Amino acid sequence: MERQGVPTLYGDAANSDILSHVRLKQARAVVVTLPDEAAAAMVVATARAEAPHVPIIVRAATPEGVGRLFSLGALHVISPELEVDWR
Repeated sequence: MERQGVPTLYGDAANSDILSHVRLKQARAVVVTLPDEAAAAMVVATARAEAPHVPIIVRAATPEGVGRLFSLGALHVISPELEVDWR
C-alpha cells in the first residue's frame, strides 16, 4: 500500500500503543486482521471511540465473535474460518 501512496502502519495494536501513533480521525478505514478475537475487540472498541465515523473491517473466527465485533462498531466482519462475510 505504501508504494501506492497510502500511508500504512503495521503492528500489534492490541498489545502496544500503536493506535496512539496513527491519526484515526483522518483515516479512511481501519482494517484489523488479528486472529485473536479478544485482541481484535479491543482494537475495534478503541478505534470506534476515537473515530466514530471511520469504517472498521475486522476478522472473526467464531459466530459469537462476529456478533460481538458488530456490536462494538465494526462495519464489516470477515470470517475466513467460517467462509462467510457476515453483514
